[in-house]
Amino acid sequence: MNYSKFLIILTLIIFFIQSDFKLLSQELDSVNATKNTKSSFNKRNAVKVGIVANTAAIFYTQYKWWWEDDYHPFHCHWEGYFNNYSKGIDKLGHAYISYLYFKTFYSVMKWADYKEKDAIKYSVGIPLLYAVSVEMGDGFSSYQFSPDDLLSNIAGIGFAYLQTRNNISKNIQFKWSYYPSEFNPWQKKKLSITDDYDGHIYWLSFDVKNILGEKYNQFWPKYINLALGYGADGVSKGNNDLKRREFIVGLDINLNHIQSKNKKTRNFIDVLNTYRLPLPAIKFKENSQTEYKMFLMH
Repeated sequence: MNYSKFLIILTLIIFFIQSDFKLLSQELDSVNATKNTKSSFNKRNAVKVGIVANTAAIFYTQYKWWWEDDYHPFHCHWEGYFNNYSKGIDKLGHAYISYLYFKTFYSVMKWADYKEKDAIKYSVGIPLLYAVSVEMGDGFSSYQFSPDDLLSNIAGIGFAYLQTRNNISKNIQFKWSYYPSEFNPWQKKKLSITDDYDGHIYWLSFDVKNILGEKYNQFWPKYINLALGYGADGVSKGNNDLKRREFIVGLDINLNHIQSKNKKTRNFIDVLNTYRLPLPAIKFKENSQTEYKMFLMH
């Protein structure tokens, strides 16, 4: 994709975001009618500027990393989910980043006193816009448009949305942990965080205390979750003979049990709770010995 096409796409994206936010900011939020209108207006302006700046930064970075000097006619390719080149780590990454975007935008919109329905609308719409735009950019490069990438993004957005509507789903948190993988002589160029798949683990963290119910939860500490993780080894080296899946069982800290009467604070904590801190875990590797680590990160 050449530079002029990139700028046109980016300008259109920012225009639509600004236009929608202009309409949204004109709506009167009845919940906030008694609040300081000027304060609310300033918060909303800050949110609009932040989202436009974030959008520009994201697309410029992606252009420089992946699309620059790599124009091809548009083409599409199904990569597969957990049997692809990364053993599915890239697909979980797509789901996670959209999940994180939703939670971040939702928290920021609520901080800026937007109504619930508008916070939801933009928390779904903006991450989806990002995902579609990225895949369109990939479609005009050697990376190709990947429908399974986009479906993974949609799954992440869908799970985050479900957690705003269903209390049971809040007992499962989608998390990520990362630590740079060890240097390997097979890789000539330095790996970016998005390409260093060996350093990624994606987790489902279960709120055991809530799941147990009132009868049994007294026996379980409220800040401790059980987490199931998935990772891969040997993917960063690019050698198919070395690639192995990893399955992990470990403990996790549940920040959502931190007490706060302020809903905005709780929303912010919910965003922080998408990263798993290093805690004890057992790792099971395909065709390899089981490992135990006191502070497992990757």
